[in-house]
Amino acid sequence: MSVADAVAGSDAAVTPGLWGPAATPLGADGAPRGVVEPRLAALADLPRGERAAAASALLDAAGPTPWRGERRVIDGVACVATTFVAEEPQAAQVLLHVNSLTDRIREAVAPALLARVDGTDVWHLTWWLPEDLVASYRIAAGEPFALDVGGTRDGWLSVHERGRPDPRNPRVLVNPLGHDSSVLVGPAARVHGAWDRAEPPLARARVDELTIEDPVLGGPRRVWLRVPAEATRLLVLFDGATWHRHLALADALDAAGDRRTAVAMVDSRTLRERSEVLPHPDRVSALLEDGVLPAVHTALRAGGIGAPGPERTIVAGESFGGLAALGVVVTRPDLARRAIAQSPSLHFKAGRERRRDDIEPGDVVRLAEVGVDPTVEAVLTWGTEEEHLALAVPAMRAAFAASGAVLHPRAYAGGHDYAWWRTGLLDALSTLPA
Repeated sequence: MSVADAVAGSDAAVTPGLWGPAATPLGADGAPRGVVEPRLAALADLPRGERAAAASALLDAAGPTPWRGERRVIDGVACVATTFVAEEPQAAQVLLHVNSLTDRIREAVAPALLARVDGTDVWHLTWWLPEDLVASYRIAAGEPFALDVGGTRDGWLSVHERGRPDPRNPRVLVNPLGHDSSVLVGPAARVHGAWDRAEPPLARARVDELTIEDPVLGGPRRVWLRVPAEATRLLVLFDGATWHRHLALADALDAAGDRRTAVAMVDSRTLRERSEVLPHPDRVSALLEDGVLPAVHTALRAGGIGAPGPERTIVAGESFGGLAALGVVVTRPDLARRAIAQSPSLHFKAGRERRRDDIEPGDVVRLAEVGVDPTVEAVLTWGTEEEHLALAVPAMRAAFAASGAVLHPRAYAGGHDYAWWRTGLLDALSTLPA
């Protein structure tokens, strides 16, 4: 079967939402549709001198934020009125940054600005959001940003730098930049039980730290290794510092009852070095073949566990890490034949700067179209708010199908975000053979 035949013959290749939930309904301004929260609107009807006390009483009584209100089906999507609230007495402007949703309007952020209840310190914004959405968010308050602040990289980084978690939301996630973010979990959202807790996990599971000599860039590279006594397979996970230090993956696996998966969490070092290695299959494979796998296999044997072969080795990651995972199984199935690719950067082309409007599949998709070992099996996940990425999924699915390899595609209600990647990773581990 040719790639063209596989695409043409696949309803899944052209039917939006077939593999999971639908995206947030948007207005003409590109933002989620807004609505007025009735309790906050009622404050404006009070005498101005009474509003501050009434607002304070409302916030105390209403409980954790964001608040959930009316439910409604909009453009076929089950949505809930979701209200974000901030108390900012000194701010001249308050901006809501919801992962991927606010990013899509970064050059015209007015729809993401909270409104102040006159005579109070309370700011608010209500959007219709999918009731199954899981997303991280931050609130940036202070002097006004220019409405086109996201027109430059530095401008958008300033929004990230000023953003803070929502103090009324107990769900907190540490993002890869080292900042705390709050986590929105819709009333119909699914979060894997190992992550479904308000407080961050405590680093209690045993994790050993290895140091290898990097065969690609030189210098030391850390690998954090979790090895349960009953391990039968190996997960090699990129961006290991985030998964180990910020997310305590080893604890989550213990909470999930996973006693079969040894995990090698590979440090990506700096952002620049990450981009120099992960999108390039030959460099990633060299890192694994000449650095990570020999050290990990030695550690496993020292612990009385045999080194798993490629059929029981899973490479996994997100964004560039997801692309790296696919690149390895497509080009080097002798190293690993299982992959978990979450929000992989399928449009990446070596030597070409990525444009947000670029929807042409990139290098790894083209390599897969040449052929994939039929014994390869991969899980490919993406967020409903990543519409450009979703457009490239059918080409990768068709390439796998044409070769007889197995690809499990699945969409999650969310953006480019660890908020759902956490659940996606554990779901994928359950999908692949143990």
